[in-house]
Amino acid sequence: MEIWKLLLYFEKFPVALLTDTRPDDFIKNAYVQEFGEKLIDSLIREGQREPIIINGDEYKRPETPTNSHPLIKTEPGGRRLYAFRELGWTHCKAVLLTYNFMIPILKKNKILDAPFQMKTRDESKELFVDHTDHPYVRLENFMNH
Repeated sequence: MEIWKLLLYFEKFPVALLTDTRPDDFIKNAYVQEFGEKLIDSLIREGQREPIIINGDEYKRPETPTNSHPLIKTEPGGRRLYAFRELGWTHCKAVLLTYNFMIPILKKNKILDAPFQMKTRDESKELFVDHTDHPYVRLENFMNH
């Protein structure tokens, strides 16, 4: 099987499906120290200007070692995820970085129930306000390795 890297763009990805693998206290403290209310104010005033980058990984739950489930994690974007939750947002813009072999797992677990568009790296670039920004660099690194 040939392996392909995929970029899937969601205009409305369910926030409830997202996680950050770092401890909640770490995310909250980093959010408060670096952004505080300014990030929430910006999201209220301007909305979400660019998508967060998310990854789909398969993982095994410790209590059921034979049962695999997808983990959709923000990378980077934990502070914005924290802000989305504080604001009560149910959906956000997201670019999912994944591989073709993950598609059946994501479909089985209804991760791909939200409408999405497959994008090329160049098409994805259009989604980012500042192409030198850390999230876009993360996307570039994924596609180049």
